[in-house]
Amino acid sequence: MNYKNLIAILSASFIIFACANIKDPSGGPGIVAPPVIEEYSPAMNTINFSGDAIELEFSEYMKKSDVQENVFINPAAKMAFDWSGTSLTVEFPDGLDSNTTYSFQLGTSYTDHYGNKPSQSFSLVFSTGSVLDSGKIVGRLFDSKPEGNFIYAYNLGEYAEDTLDIRAIKPKYRTQLGTNGNFKLNALKPGRYRLFVVSDEFKDNKYTEGIDKYSSAPADVEERDSIVPFVSLRIGNAIDLTPPALLDAEAVHEKMFVARFSETIDTSNLSPDSFIIRNENNDFRKITGIIASQEDASKWYLRIDMPIDTNTTWNLYANNGSILKDSTGNNMQDSSAFCRLFASEQPDTNNIILRAFNLKDSTENILMTHYPTLSMSDVFSVLDSSAIEFIRMEDATAINFTPTIKGADLIIIPGADYLSNKWYKLKIDLNKILCLNGTKPKDTVITVRYKTEDVRNYVKCSGKVNLLPETDRLVVVMKDSKGLSYYSTVCADSTWEVENLSEGEYSFEAFIDANGNGQYDYGTAFPFSFSEKFYLINKKVTLKKRWDTEDVMLILEEM
Repeated sequence: MNYKNLIAILSASFIIFACANIKDPSGGPGIVAPPVIEEYSPAMNTINFSGDAIELEFSEYMKKSDVQENVFINPAAKMAFDWSGTSLTVEFPDGLDSNTTYSFQLGTSYTDHYGNKPSQSFSLVFSTGSVLDSGKIVGRLFDSKPEGNFIYAYNLGEYAEDTLDIRAIKPKYRTQLGTNGNFKLNALKPGRYRLFVVSDEFKDNKYTEGIDKYSSAPADVEERDSIVPFVSLRIGNAIDLTPPALLDAEAVHEKMFVARFSETIDTSNLSPDSFIIRNENNDFRKITGIIASQEDASKWYLRIDMPIDTNTTWNLYANNGSILKDSTGNNMQDSSAFCRLFASEQPDTNNIILRAFNLKDSTENILMTHYPTLSMSDVFSVLDSSAIEFIRMEDATAINFTPTIKGADLIIIPGADYLSNKWYKLKIDLNKILCLNGTKPKDTVITVRYKTEDVRNYVKCSGKVNLLPETDRLVVVMKDSKGLSYYSTVCADSTWEVENLSEGEYSFEAFIDANGNGQYDYGTAFPFSFSEKFYLINKKVTLKKRWDTEDVMLILEEM
């Protein structure tokens, strides 16, 4: 074979190989221009559409999965996707409804092969009948991270209001939000619409309680051809609806067990009397103390008055006397409030130790409500009052206080002679603390010196609002740079006032506290309730310590 024939064969082989492996491009310097849709069909505002697919031609190769996740059609219809190079065919395998206006949308949260996002969304309106519905609803989700959440819209002419349950009924109209939170629903029939914002974590076009973030709109929206309603929304966190459960309990030694719950338990009604230990012979053991775990908020240590027989089956019961709750108020059910108790014969010889103290020596600006708290490893008693010495340092005045033992914590609650902007010395002799098993901590004296805050630095901010809605429940909210909120109910003369503010910059907002609970509510899905109306206020103030700020006019703008 001569040289020229060899070159010809190799060239032909390369061409055949290349043609057999067509795929998206890779490598190279890449393209920086945003992708665009160069061609599409049907044409905008087509009527009497009888096809079964939409055709899109992109300017370059796309990340297919990103594009498909950003395609929406309203009213909802089943879609299938078929790609060929830079062309996408969106098919409707179940067909489209007759005499219906559709709005096909492609958002902006997708990228081309090189990672470039489009500069604008794409929308295509067409009708399977002879009429194009032209109704619109626009709005915005006011949130720090609106992107990815969904707007659901239901035409109330098609549903019974009292049975509309978005946990089960998928919306006919839906759109996903971008980074600015703005949204627009096109091609709507005239009517009254109910709107929701849902995070839809499962992407199943429904609201899942306890999983999805959620809010309803403050009111239903009346869509008419001549008016384009604007809807302002917020979104609340997922609501925990799962009751807590007692999972298990294991022995630490013969007189102590660690009980593990499914989540953090509300401590407001948690006490030794919340539990009881009982065996198959109906013998009881008394809980003499409970101790919070320092490492795991779902665990509590329970000390009992006397050992239990390891040859007998024992159970631990919660909900004894009072119902336990989790941090969001869900009641523990009796069916999940008991567990088998595994005993131990290991002697109760553990020495009590200091686990934590919430004050450091020489700390200044301690809040007046920050009570000194000593946390031990076990339940204890204080042998005598001389264990604690509490004085104001400038004049050696002894401070009246109430020592309170809660579980394994010793809380020092100062009396009326506890003053602001003063230095104090607190001394606690651990040798005068006695564990219930007879052990004592190491012979240690804890001494801390600290200075309380100067309450004169707190200031007041007050003013008026420019309009007063037809309710006496308008609430002004001031927010500091740390995100903390301070509330004031607006008076009948349009005045408001917030006290005990630290220096710094504050922003404002307001809402109508429809249910009077003092906080903003996002509404409920079922049974349904509206969210509360809110106002964003384009106003900031900078407060200086020891200097009240008055006559701040807040302009409430209808949105």
